Amino acid sequence: MKRLLLIPTFITLISGCSKPPDTIRLPLEGAQGKKIASFYIGMIPGVQPDHVLMQNEKRLHLRRSMVHNAAPELGELLDRLRRDSDSLTKDSWNEFASVIDKRWNSLPDSLNALIESEASKKAEISPFVLSVYGAMTTYRRDIHIPRKALEDALLYYWNRGEKITYPVGTAIIAYHKDERGKIVEVTAKKKREDGFWDFGVYGQDGQRRSRTASPPTPYAAPTQCVGCHLGTMPYEPEASFLLRGDDPGGREYLVLDRRLRNEKLIDLLNEHERRSDHILGVYGTVYLAEILTLPPSRRTPIQNQIADLFKDRIK
Repeated sequence: MKRLLLIPTFITLISGCSKPPDTIRLPLEGAQGKKIASFYIGMIPGVQPDHVLMQNEKRLHLRRSMVHNAAPELGELLDRLRRDSDSLTKDSWNEFASVIDKRWNSLPDSLNALIESEASKKAEISPFVLSVYGAMTTYRRDIHIPRKALEDALLYYWNRGEKITYPVGTAIIAYHKDERGKIVEVTAKKKREDGFWDFGVYGQDGQRRSRTASPPTPYAAPTQCVGCHLGTMPYEPEASFLLRGDDPGGREYLVLDRRLRNEKLIDLLNEHERRSDHILGVYGTVYLAEILTLPPSRRTPIQNQIADLFKDRIK
């Protein structure tokens, strides 16, 4: 009887260095997640978010190679954060996004530099100011918007699909004031070329901060700024155009002359709900109401042009 000899065969696996995955899954989902990812990726010079981000059903992925090509040091950070995985955790994504914001946010590090850059713009008249007590802070916010930016948005409203859209470079600055009128901090946003806004917070020393200090809640900038401005939740007082006394005991209202609360304009522009330029305020509505209350002789030529564009729509 023949004996069957079993000779063990050893298979040697030679493992080389495998290429890292080119698509990294992000902890963001759906249209809202893509909008937030586009906000950050759009800061990177030379990068188009639609070329870098891919969406498979609800899952959102980032092209690793394109990040490496555009900003090698950022690509290296991405590789460290993913830790040999094909995805980023929420914490690692937040760190990645924070580095992008610190590197490419267009707002200067000091409030003085921002104010000086705005003052240097040619032929700029005094800004339009709207004061608000709202959900963001218990302090009064005096929000300064360049009149030229508002006039541009209203002048081309009908040409831009009935949307309030501000020019690139527009800076909106909000001074947070306590009950004595002292400025306790400043928040600001500046319009980017890709249509998003860069957000920033300045402390009492005039230097950039990573979060607000106003009560009742400190908000991280830009993380929580983006969450609200790119979201869909309506906030008071703009949602209902509340003025002082509309809600007895209420702490959220616009500091505004009642003659500037034009119901027909509010319905026509529907500014707060549309958020056509990621803006939560009703600046265009109030400024247009102010223009229409002025007699033609007291308006500038551009204001008369704007009045002619809207006056027949609200009869």
